[in-house]
Amino acid sequence: MDLSVDVIVAILIVAIVANLVITVGLLVALVRRGRAPRAIAAPMVASRPERETAVSVGEPALDTEEVEPMRPEPEPAYEGGVVSILTDPLTGLDNRLAWDRLLREENARKRRYGRPVSLVIAELYGLDALADLVGREAADKLVPAIAEALTRYGRAPDRVARVGHARFHILLPETDEVRAINYIERVRQACDLWLEAGAVALNLSLGWASPGPDDDLETAMVTAEDRLLAEHRRNSRRATG
Repeated sequence: MDLSVDVIVAILIVAIVANLVITVGLLVALVRRGRAPRAIAAPMVASRPERETAVSVGEPALDTEEVEPMRPEPEPAYEGGVVSILTDPLTGLDNRLAWDRLLREENARKRRYGRPVSLVIAELYGLDALADLVGREAADKLVPAIAEALTRYGRAPDRVARVGHARFHILLPETDEVRAINYIERVRQACDLWLEAGAVALNLSLGWASPGPDDDLETAMVTAEDRLLAEHRRNSRRATG
């Protein structure tokens, strides 16, 4: 019985040595051919079970299941962002940012082509006093009404912008001084009747400028502002006198 065991052990040792020799021979052959030895180990790694148990006592098994990678949230769309940035929410007109851009573009066009253009500034005075009497929400309803009148009596190419609480800038392309004054008179006649009928004295003052071929629009805005203030002083004296 002991002899049989010795024989079996010897046979196993010979088999192990033979396998080692064969394995070493294969590795040498692969290295000579320029192939990486790790190619042999790859099937061995792939044959491991997907879930391994922990070797430490009391340590929970690690979950090696494949986890779907986190995907970033889609970026919000801003297709209408430019519109909201350049639009006054109360009246739907251009706002100050849109007006500044428009003035630069029109100034460049005027210098290049020399076409006539006029500017108008309109401001409603007395709105704060009306708000003290009827409330801010009720008083502010006059702002869209003024915006509607400024738009209605203009033409399709004209641009109206709300640049202050009750202040508007108007661009009149292809418009000389005579046509600009006609536009102002139409707006004034439409608004004065219902502005003067209230319990609080309100007045819509307007100033204009029609720059010459060599004048820029920034200088024209100063001229329009001066005329606006002059008209406001006249309206104030007339209301108190």
